[in-house]
Amino acid sequence: LLKCLRRRGEKKMTAALESTCEETVLKALNEVLNEPTIVKECVDRASFCNQLLTALKNHNSLAVTIAEVFATLGREEYFRSVAAECGVITALTPLLASTRDVRLQALRAVGNLCFDNDLCRKQLMGSDGCPVLAGMARECSVPLPEPLSSRMKCVVCGCLLNACNNNEELCKEMLGLKVETALIELLAREGEDEAVLQMALKALNTLLCSEAVSLDGLVTSPLPKVLSTLLHQLVDQDFDLFDGIHQVLDTLVENENWQVAIVDSHIAEQLLAMANQELQKKALDIIVQLLKNDTCMQKLFDDGHLLSKAVEWLRSDDSLPEVKGSAALVVGNLARTDENCKALVQSGVVPLLIDLVHWKGDEEVGCHPFAH
Repeated sequence: LLKCLRRRGEKKMTAALESTCEETVLKALNEVLNEPTIVKECVDRASFCNQLLTALKNHNSLAVTIAEVFATLGREEYFRSVAAECGVITALTPLLASTRDVRLQALRAVGNLCFDNDLCRKQLMGSDGCPVLAGMARECSVPLPEPLSSRMKCVVCGCLLNACNNNEELCKEMLGLKVETALIELLAREGEDEAVLQMALKALNTLLCSEAVSLDGLVTSPLPKVLSTLLHQLVDQDFDLFDGIHQVLDTLVENENWQVAIVDSHIAEQLLAMANQELQKKALDIIVQLLKNDTCMQKLFDDGHLLSKAVEWLRSDDSLPEVKGSAALVVGNLARTDENCKALVQSGVVPLLIDLVHWKGDEEVGCHPFAH
């Protein structure tokens, strides 16, 4: 009986979408927006999806609402598979060149449908969606007579993130279109809009993780200065924003030239200035990575600030166990030359390390950093 009732409701909704009366179609679309589970209960989801595409073709004035329906349903994995089979991305791509309201919903739909769905991603490439997306990224990064809204910028970055994440083919395409340059310019211009900065950092990091990217080529770009500026204006409680910066730095620090750039642009110094201990733990992960590079290690040692902070963390009873452990790793990495070892002994750090070895702290931290 329930199946029969669902089937009857499904036929009624399909008939409404096929109607030549826009008011009837709009009412059906709003019902779906208010109760998206209606579609999940459909016996023939592909038929419903095709009816939406037909409505999009027959009712241009309803494009915003239809795109919003696709965006809402695209959050669900089951519908992404159906949409891929029906070629929804190909139908949505032309909407990316429409009015701003339509573009916003079309971008949301494309981004949601491309999340973890390679067939939708292939359709995006096949329908020339990549140059359009790249153009929109550039729009976000330059001053316009009528500036794009914060939400539009977030959605553009989110669409890039969902489309490119763990997809080398799309990353290579976007890198060829210089999308990483547009994202860096966006980060430089955006100032204090934290929502946009977070999404731009996530999208940028996705491209930086690609095998196709030239990290060496970005050393001379504005990116080091941009990251330094973001850290400088960071409030200690901005955990989400710091997490985005940390992810980018964690990707870049694997590259030797970037290790030197991070030190030379004073990013390491700014990481050491983090007062919040939760942020300190992540900051020290980057510092320890930098110290594996002999040039960086010596520069940071000669500056003196790193050793001073390490001693401060080791001495403080308030330091988290993880911070103390990382401070020990810092000292161990600084002690790679005879001259440095002499200076470390003179600094009084050795008794602090001995105390740390005997310290009865949180057992979950483990003894490896302390033994180091």
